[in-house]
Amino acid sequence: MPAGAQRSVEEHLLRLESIDTEEVTEADCEAEIARANQLSASDLIYAGVLCLVTESQVESSFLIAAGQIRALTDLSLMPPATSEDLSTQTALYGLIYYYAGGGGADELYRDPIQRDRMLDMIDAWRPVQTADYNPGWDVGTRPDSETYSVMLEQSRAYRRQQLVEYATLIEDDEYFVLHTEINELFAQNGQLIREGTASAERIAELNQQMSERSHELGIASNNFADDIAEDLNHPPSAPSQEEIIVIDYDDEVVRQCTERANRIATMSLSETVRILVTVGSEWGTVFRTDLIGPEEPPNESRFICSAQGSLFETGNSENRPPLPEQLSDRLHSAESRLD
Repeated sequence: MPAGAQRSVEEHLLRLESIDTEEVTEADCEAEIARANQLSASDLIYAGVLCLVTESQVESSFLIAAGQIRALTDLSLMPPATSEDLSTQTALYGLIYYYAGGGGADELYRDPIQRDRMLDMIDAWRPVQTADYNPGWDVGTRPDSETYSVMLEQSRAYRRQQLVEYATLIEDDEYFVLHTEINELFAQNGQLIREGTASAERIAELNQQMSERSHELGIASNNFADDIAEDLNHPPSAPSQEEIIVIDYDDEVVRQCTERANRIATMSLSETVRILVTVGSEWGTVFRTDLIGPEEPPNESRFICSAQGSLFETGNSENRPPLPEQLSDRLHSAESRLD
């Protein structure tokens, strides 16, 4: 995407909706596969939807997974040059988090031949990162090719493992029955479940049973769409022992991370509730903040940011180490001086 053509989430969706389902052919899908190594994350997701129109389920699932892998790498290592570029970067995250974070049709994961063909395509994918590669926004400081390659391989391995674990769950008949019932309940209610209804109570029961079955199968989490941005090669969720807590700070990293956190909060309608800044020998300055969403009960997420990369943790926060509560007020006071 050329500079100046930044996209919002809505513009991403309009682009996907503009695909002419009557005109798209299998040859169009094959053309997207042929140039997958050169495509950015948003273009890979577009290509995946295009292939879905032609009922090329394996190819579609591969392209969307490749888009997720490319996005995870680019969001971590391709810092935006301007605030406008930051908006575009945030929109890509929003596109994946809210609309394109899944793994594809369940039928694919219950068919070992189709599933393995999709995984083979992920393994064979060799995305380029040339000097003129455009992730969709103007980049401030580009990583060297080795750093990018290492991060991309970590992203690939991480997402691939998620998909393999998802297949393990979907192949299990007991889990699949529970999973199917939840999907049916959402479909019957127009994808909107109201608190206090029989459907909401049943979904809570099914989620609990799915979680229990997931653990019986040796899989710690069954929430694959939400945790695509989980930690790979970033500062840990909570400070390590060698990190020193900083109360009075005026740092460029903190300024940039605060702006990004504010963008994420605005996009997700969340409220910042805790902030912690530390300095350590491994990661330098690290900015961490917890955000509370508007849901009932509220979802808590954590944004972790440093000059070397950032991470947005979502999903269940019960096992997430808490940030020190007693420093929150003092840190919010310090943050106000950065505005």
